[in-house]
Amino acid sequence: MGRQPTTLYFTKMYKKMNFFALEMTFLRYFVPLIICGNERSIKSTVLIDSNNKYNCPIKNIKHLEDLSDKYNFNIQHVNEANQDITFLIEGVGANLTKAKKVSITYMTDYQLSWKKYWNDIDYCIFPSKWFAEFIKKEDKKSLFLGSPKYDLDLNKDQIFKKYSLKPELKYAFVPLPRARDLNLVNLSFIYNFLHDKGYKIITKSRGKDNYKGGGDFNFLDASWFPHDSMELMKISDLVINFDSTCIKECIMLKKKVINFNVKPFKQLLPELYDGEYAANIKSDLWNADNLNQHYERIMASPLSCFDPIIEKYLFRTGSSARILDYFNTK
Repeated sequence: MGRQPTTLYFTKMYKKMNFFALEMTFLRYFVPLIICGNERSIKSTVLIDSNNKYNCPIKNIKHLEDLSDKYNFNIQHVNEANQDITFLIEGVGANLTKAKKVSITYMTDYQLSWKKYWNDIDYCIFPSKWFAEFIKKEDKKSLFLGSPKYDLDLNKDQIFKKYSLKPELKYAFVPLPRARDLNLVNLSFIYNFLHDKGYKIITKSRGKDNYKGGGDFNFLDASWFPHDSMELMKISDLVINFDSTCIKECIMLKKKVINFNVKPFKQLLPELYDGEYAANIKSDLWNADNLNQHYERIMASPLSCFDPIIEKYLFRTGSSARILDYFNTK
């Protein structure tokens, strides 16, 4: 899992925190930290600005205000930022403050973007040492504390009710491929297989793609926190993946996964498919017999098969507390 830092770099007792949420998608990382901070009487402020994307906080201000009321944080424009310790995602907003800046990596995006912000931040939080090794950044700025994104208390009964789904049914969750990759995927073949196995199919498309997937239940991005993909995965018995980095979510939530290797480039995080819980099927082997063999194998695997991969490459939950402990806010 990487080293657990024991040295406190700051002696100051922080009682306020800032979060640059220049995209609503950042909230899935920030809100768990805010909740943990509330438990320690640390006041949080979410800083916002406009962008031209579907996840612009200004465009989604009502949703953000509802989250503010629920989780007790302030909302301010970035121009009003003070010098309290400030958390960022992928260094976004690092040039807007002179405060202590702590950047959190976002999936695998950091592998391409880290050079743009590394000199402008004070610390970078990686899920584990393994992730830092990809960019050979294991220096004093690098902290291996996990990811607050997974510090969620997901209640299955509440999720079934929220999405009007019946708990007695068996669900397969299909986070749909990007629109550009649809021609690489035979969804009809996959859906027929799942229906034959008795599954109801839940699909979800990202807000930037905004198309329906033809499953039994189809959803678009609607809930920024908790994120609907995490909630829908939680109540599902099986996940169908298309080389998305959601393999990390599958492992953290201990969900068996069938991955269809469709990307025209090198697969990201291939080590995470090595466990007994996963099938990694190349496009030239898409046939019912092969798929059934993989399905029977992974469904027979014990839940304990996730643990070695979590220990070697990922982390245990509780990252929010570890992060705040590190910055001496306990």
